[in-house]
Amino acid sequence: MRMKKLGNTGLLVSELCLGTMTFGNSGGMFAQIGQLQQSDVDGIVLAALDGGINFIDTADVYHGGQSEVMTGQALRNLDVPRDQYVLATKVLGQMGPGVNQVGLSRAHTGRRAQELETLNKVSALAPEYPGWMLEMQGRNRREALK
Repeated sequence: MRMKKLGNTGLLVSELCLGTMTFGNSGGMFAQIGQLQQSDVDGIVLAALDGGINFIDTADVYHGGQSEVMTGQALRNLDVPRDQYVLATKVLGQMGPGVNQVGLSRAHTGRRAQELETLNKVSALAPEYPGWMLEMQGRNRREALK
């Protein structure tokens, strides 16, 4: 697998990225996209890692957050060392009816970060700020969200 530098972060990521939109088993529009159980997710993540993919992308809106949780659980189930993958998530989306269940506030992003064991990069491409990126690299969630 060929690797590329990720912006100016110093991280090397695989040219292919594993997308996790199908990870989960919720209803709604995502039921039409995918209905994967944890054992399926574990197998897909293992196959991707075995194929040289080290870059995994998820989002809080995928299956109401299940995708993030299942991705983190797969990495734990497979006992993948933290320095062997780069995890990206998007946190801008509406996650509920409340005014603080959307956007880039510490309350919203912190709640989502708690679903994952660690974050290497949180990327939020906001329509109001094209290309704006909040990077939390190489820090665990507690350090990154201080």
